[in-house]
Amino acid sequence: MIWPLHSVAIGLLASSLIYPLDSRAQTRDAVVPGPAFEVASVKHRPNFDPQVRSDIRFDPGMLTVSNFRIDGLIINAFGVPTFRISGLPKWANSEFYDVTARANTAADKDQLVRMLQTLLADRFKLKAHWESRELPSYVMTVGKNGAKLQKAAEGQQPKPVLLTMGQFSGKRVPIERIVAILSSALQRPVIDRTGLTGEFDLDARWPGDPSVLPFTPEYNDALISGIQDQLGLKLESQKAPVEILVIDSIERPSEN
Repeated sequence: MIWPLHSVAIGLLASSLIYPLDSRAQTRDAVVPGPAFEVASVKHRPNFDPQVRSDIRFDPGMLTVSNFRIDGLIINAFGVPTFRISGLPKWANSEFYDVTARANTAADKDQLVRMLQTLLADRFKLKAHWESRELPSYVMTVGKNGAKLQKAAEGQQPKPVLLTMGQFSGKRVPIERIVAILSSALQRPVIDRTGLTGEFDLDARWPGDPSVLPFTPEYNDALISGIQDQLGLKLESQKAPVEILVIDSIERPSEN
């Protein structure tokens, strides 16, 4: 069974990694004035169409979103997985939208992401803030027998990461990417205390039971055991302060 890397597939990168924070940190606004699209169209889909792929594309100067929920837009706009978002109304997790937006320049992905934040504020009236909360987390360290990660050879092409019930593979994978993928798979913050840097080739395999479903204790236990045995990385559960995106208010948009 291939675990659906939802958060990873829609663009979670190193910017969304989770590190321990000062639990005394003050809240701060998440939505601040910034660049905006020149034109944008937002259309509600009355019914979910399983024949239409849910997709988001960041092309130079253009954002194209098809069959997407609002929580997915927020994940992409702020670089956080679902478990780090609090306060979304139920409709934001069940209604689907199409968005087409064009910038007045050949904006890159980082600029388009910032414009998506502005679009959410303008069209969905999104108001949100960052807040530190104590959450169950995993601390990742190198096991007592050392890491079993192979350094990536220079000049080779990257290979997409594949995470299944019994396999974790990929080429030229930064340690930050490994942390982000494990965090998404385990649905918990993962705090990197390995001290490892650089890119690695992954080819970890272990016995897996295809009947075990993701997001269950059995799945997490099997994944943690496989990672420790095959990669020499130890994941221990503990509570840690984590930055959460708190939704203060959001409205259904007016279409155009």
